[in-house]
Amino acid sequence: MENSGAQPTSSDTPEEAGLRIAHFIVDNLEYGGPVTDFFGSEPVRLTEAIDSAALLELATFVEDEFGVQIRDEDIVPQNFATVADLVALVRDRGGLTASRRLPIESERIS
Repeated sequence: MENSGAQPTSSDTPEEAGLRIAHFIVDNLEYGGPVTDFFGSEPVRLTEAIDSAALLELATFVEDEFGVQIRDEDIVPQNFATVADLVALVRDRGGLTASRRLPIESERIS
């Protein structure tokens, strides 16, 4: 996928970025479960939660939202297995500028 060259603008922590991604999946990609399914000791795998067309839509959302470029060859299971893997890709591409770590509280997830 090509990006228009947007600069990273997100000051999210990895946890906040994960929440934004999970909310996008639940709100826009017809995932029928709660946001909390994407976190915890056994998070839902993205390839089981959404179809391949939705996976491409998710990649576009991540590019636009976090100002990173996701190439076609980046759309592989190790990068898109879980929300945490996708957040790691965003972080590695410089899409997160915040370095502080905040706990994810159930009130913030719902």
